[in-house]
Formats: sequence, C-alpha cells, structure tokens
Amino acid sequence: MKVSYEWIRKYVPTKLRADSLAEKLTMAGMEVTSVEQKGDDFIFEIEITSNRADCLSHIGIAREVAAVTKKPLLLPAFDLKPYFTAGTQLPQALVKEHQLCARYTVRLITGVRVGPSPKWLVERIESVGLRPINNVVDITNFVLFETGQPLHAFDYDKLAGNKVIVRLAKEGEEIITIDGQKRKLKNTTLIIADQEKPVAIAGIMGSTVAEVGPSTKRVLLEAASFDPVSIRRSSRYLALSTDSSYRFERGVDISSIVAASDRAASLICEIAKGKAHKKITDIGVKRAKSNIITIRQQKVNAVLGTAIPGSQIKSGLVRLGFKVSAKGATMKVTAPSFRPDAVKEIDLIEEIARVYGYDNIPSRLPCALVTEPEACLKRKNKINDIIRNTLSGLGFSEIITYSLVARDDLKALDAPQMNIISVQNPLSDQQEVMRNTLLPGALKVIEQNINKGNKNIKLFELSNVYFEKDSNPQEEQNLLLATCGESSTDWRRKAQKMDLFYLKGILKAMFDRLGADIYFEVSQHPNFDPSCTVAILSNNRMLGVVGKLKQQALLKAGIKTEVCAAEITMRIALENIILQKIFENFSRYPASERDISMCISEDISFENINAALREAGGLIIKEARLVEEYRGKQIPQGQRSLLIRVTYQSKDKTLTEKEIDSAHSAVVKKLNQDFNATIR
Repeated sequence: MKVSYEWIRKYVPTKLRADSLAEKLTMAGMEVTSVEQKGDDFIFEIEITSNRADCLSHIGIAREVAAVTKKPLLLPAFDLKPYFTAGTQLPQALVKEHQLCARYTVRLITGVRVGPSPKWLVERIESVGLRPINNVVDITNFVLFETGQPLHAFDYDKLAGNKVIVRLAKEGEEIITIDGQKRKLKNTTLIIADQEKPVAIAGIMGSTVAEVGPSTKRVLLEAASFDPVSIRRSSRYLALSTDSSYRFERGVDISSIVAASDRAASLICEIAKGKAHKKITDIGVKRAKSNIITIRQQKVNAVLGTAIPGSQIKSGLVRLGFKVSAKGATMKVTAPSFRPDAVKEIDLIEEIARVYGYDNIPSRLPCALVTEPEACLKRKNKINDIIRNTLSGLGFSEIITYSLVARDDLKALDAPQMNIISVQNPLSDQQEVMRNTLLPGALKVIEQNINKGNKNIKLFELSNVYFEKDSNPQEEQNLLLATCGESSTDWRRKAQKMDLFYLKGILKAMFDRLGADIYFEVSQHPNFDPSCTVAILSNNRMLGVVGKLKQQALLKAGIKTEVCAAEITMRIALENIILQKIFENFSRYPASERDISMCISEDISFENINAALREAGGLIIKEARLVEEYRGKQIPQGQRSLLIRVTYQSKDKTLTEKEIDSAHSAVVKKLNQDFNATIR
C-alpha cells in the first residue's frame, strides 16, 4: 500500500526524517519495502499483513507512528452542519441480503457543484497513485485512503424510483462498470440496484448509469460493510480488483462507517458547496462486539524475556487504541472495534513487543522452553541415542513419517477412535487426524519398499503420538519396530524369518543394552493378530506390545506379506531403564549342565517356567535355556514337549555332584507341582 509521508505528518507531529520513520515502522512490524521521493513528499510502499485491515489507511498507519514515536495522534477535525428541508423526498434503502451486508448507510447531499478538486486534494490523491476525476469522486477516494472506509457516490437523480436495493444479481444480469466494460454477473454476486437495474457491484465498482458527473446536483453517498468472502469471490470471478474491494476483502470497522460518511459529507459541503440532509438512513448492525482480554505483566515478560513495567505495558496499549483497566499486575484490556484480530493474551503481547521495539528486546537463549528438568532431558536424550545406535547396529533403518494421517488409516488398524485428535481444517483427506500410533506411517514405508523390490525390511521410528485424555490433548514419545521378510544371509548361514521370535530377540538385546529386564506374556491388542501377540513387561508394568499385524490391516495398506511390529510407550520404558552399569566378577569355578525334557501345557509360558526353576534351584542356577520345542506324535493335544538346559555354577566354590543333583531334583519337583509337567 502506498502511504504519503507528508500526509501522515498531518496526523502525527513527528520530526523524524522519512528514512528514519520508515525504519521505525519496519521494526514495529509494518514493513516498508521502499521509499520514493516525489517532489517535497516521500511515498512509502508498506506491506500490510492480512490481519491488519486497520492499517489500510493513513490514519491507521499514523496510529502506529504515534504509538512507536510516543507522539499524539491528531485526528482531522471537521464541522458537518446537516440541514433539513421540509418536503424533501428522502432516499429509501432496502437490504435483502443481511448476511452479506451487515450495515448499510446512505445520505442525501443536495446543491452539489461538481468540478475540479482544489490543489491540496489533487496532491493527496496523486500521492497514492490515483488520477483526479472531480471533486466529489476525489473526496470519496481521499476518505478511503484517510480512514480505510470505502465510499461510493451515486447521482441521485439517475436512480429509478429514488431507491437503492442491496440484493444478489440475477444469473446473467449485465452491468457496464465505470471502466467502460460490460460485465455479466452471477447469481452469487452482491449488487446495488435501483428499482429497474444494477447501479453498482457492491464493494467493488459502480456503473456508468449512476456515476457522478458535471450535471450532478444531488449525491447519494453510500457507506457500508460487505461480507469479505462474498466480495473476494466476486472480485476473483470478475477479475476486477479495486481499492475498495481490497479493503472489503479484509474487513472494515463496522463501528466507524457513519464517521467516515460524516467526514466525506463535510468535505463535499465545503468543497462542492453541497448541503447534507440531517437524516441518514442506517440499516443493520451499528457496533461491533468488543473483545475483552486479560493480560498479565508476568506473562508478558516471560514470553518476551524482558522486564517491562506495568505502566509501560499499559501506555503502549493505550497508544494503540486499546482501553486498559489495571488491577495490580493483571490488566483487563478492551480491544477497539478496528482491531478484531486481537482476541488472546498472546496477541496483546505481540502488540507490546512492537511498541516496545524488537530491537530493545535482548537476544538470549530461551530459559523456559523445556518442560522437563534438565537432568531428565539429558537422560532421555542419552537413552534415545542408545536406542538408535543399538537398532542401527542390528541392521534396522530409522524412518521419519508424518504426524498427520488419514482417519481411514487408523480405522484399518482397528485402533480406538475415541481418543483421536482431529484437524479442524485438514489440507487433504490424508491429513485429517493426529496419529495415536506410529503404525500407519511405517506401513506406508513398507508398502513403498515392497513395491520397489525391497522385500526384506527392518525399520524403526522414535517419535511422538497424540491423543486426548480427559478432554485435553496429550503428546508422548513411542518407539516402533517393524520387520518383514528374512534376515540377510550369506553362503554360511540359512535365512531366518523375521517373525515374532526374531523381533522378541531384537527387543531383548536392546533392553539388555539399556539395563532393563524385560519379559513377555501372551496378550491381545486391536492392531495385532490375537493368535500371535505378546505384551512387553518390566517390573510388572506393560511397556508395549509385539506381534504379527492383522492380515486385514495389511491388505488395506496394500501389503500381501506378513509383517511383525512392536510399539513401546517410552514414558513407561524410561521408568524401568537403569543406565548405570555395575561390574559383576565372573565365577572362577566350573559349571555343570543338566537337561530337563518334559511335557507341559501350551498355555504356560517359558517366562513362568524360568521363574519357577530359578526359585527352586536358588542362586547356583546361572542360566536356563530353551533348547528345543516339539508338538506332534506322542505328545497329547494341548501340550508341547520342551527341552530345557539348566547351567549350575557357584561364585564361591566348585559344586559337588550331590549339590547339583539336589538342586536339579528340586527344580524338577517344582515344575511338576506348579505346572503338572511330565518329565520324559
């Protein structure tokens, strides 16, 4: 937007040079992209963000200048003396689309003498790149650039029926706009019409049939608020953008419409010798709802890293037009009607930062961005490094996938739907929800690799998942491992299927490296095949689950091969990890091995067997290892045959045959008593 330096100085008595003022505005968030000298004036080109419609005017920019320079804002004074003439037929207005036109005002000005504009007005108009037309039109353009409120002047005598109607156009209805172009309208375009025809495209451009010209004696002055979305759509459809549509698309201050109309009417009366009628037709909402925001001095300084006193916070907001009521270190702030973008405490903190000056805020590392104690964070990062190094060393590849996923991807896994966080305005159907499991991203990676010929896959992801708990959004870190195909082989080794047992071994190796003692129990989980799923436990707490993914979920992901995966809640895992390593001296005495061959129920896990035999054999049991498992002939249905090799060794002495036999007999007896095991 073009802004005149001399025009601004009419409202703010600043002595700053143009380049210095441009720098101050830029540092306050109003980026001045160029400064061009034009005679005795300087023209600023300023980038205005879409949320700051209040700055699309010289008064809006002047308010910013006054705030950052701590100078008073001197709004233009004018004296409008409306008149009333008995018997004068007042203009009628009818708004048929109240949702698209929140407020509509018109006023009649008679006795107008249309002619050239005075020199000062011509200079103001030309400074912002406009061409002078006549005094009435130039005044409406001047007030637009002064206040930000678009206006339109109709020749009242050219309006059929002395009436204006705000309505939607009829499909295919035509209008010749003041640029001489005939335009065909859609039935979604808002127009201003008289009783016979369209006389303007609302908020965009007027027509030739009712434009003000040399013969105009009576002017109907329009000031309104039109729906930004409606104006934007019509402007794009018609490929017609104007200074008015630019402002309506971003929103105008509904509370200041009459004030802008008064300003224009006073200038028309002064320059064009008109007489403004006392009564103004005003339809719709008269005042915008005020936003009341609580702001805390402590929060301001915590966010900005400053020590700004409360009095300075208050004065800065007041200079920007906010009303402030202070009570101790907490303030109640009422946003002015021209600042609908200020709705939260953080919005006001940004305003304070701009007025205080970004260059006055010291550069330092933030001291309150970390929500965890430093020691906990260091430990967590160290554990994450160990996990990454261990899994990479075991041949796994780390992946990083999107946090936003399709809702159907979660449904395919039969994941619980009640705790999912949905995105209000997703960019696509592939980014509808926040993931509450890392599986969808991993399955997409596996599917892509299989399609490209890579069938043996080992991958992991250490990242965050998101869910709702007690109606509050939560975020925590998970670890996912996934495998399919066979482990790499060479001429010396036979290929090994990367199934549930392979993945259990990987998890055991990783947690051994982390100093956590884990074990597994048969379990169920909605994402996994119920016949091949186990829980991962440590100290009687469930860390996660490992198993074979359901075939139905794999087919929906386009995967036709078996996939095994494990997902671990790192919050719980961290509580069971002991990084401190304690050296334990190895035994110098010989070990002895004894085998136990037995039939036992399929429902009894090796973890339970191992715990029982260690309880019976005591400290001299160094290791119990499952050597062989058999199901088939000679083994009753529902049972399995196990060969377990138990190693006995003492740290203090050489064990005698009698001591070993005694311990081994106690182990066999315990297994028989606890599990009804039959020794073979």
